[in-house]
Amino acid sequence: QMSGCTLTHNHPGGYSFSRDDVSVAYQAKLREIRDVGRNGTYVMRPPEGQEIFDDQYIADKTKFYIEDLAYLADGEVRRESWLAIDKGSMTLEDANGTHYDKVWLLVAAWTGLRYSLEPVK
Repeated sequence: QMSGCTLTHNHPGGYSFSRDDVSVAYQAKLREIRDVGRNGTYVMRPPEGQEIFDDQYIADKTKFYIEDLAYLADGEVRRESWLAIDKGSMTLEDANGTHYDKVWLLVAAWTGLRYSLEPVK
């Protein structure tokens, strides 16, 4: 029933999409998902040329499904964050605050998903 629709929800803590949020976008075959938080509105759309989120398109292109890619990106971002925390160049609070934004930027680079942050005006 939500196929082709836009889903907008809020994250009062200000963070980007969770893996569950993006899974819902694929399961419901949304046109767009939006997450309103402290820093602005995070927006994710399917790759160029796709009208709705279609996990099979991602699997055909990458040989992985979106949840697998998000899991891989999550591990990579955690590893990089812990290295930065250990070096003293990042706080734990900063790592937590930017974690999912970095995850989705990485997944977008791998898949062509259109991911952005519309800052608060």
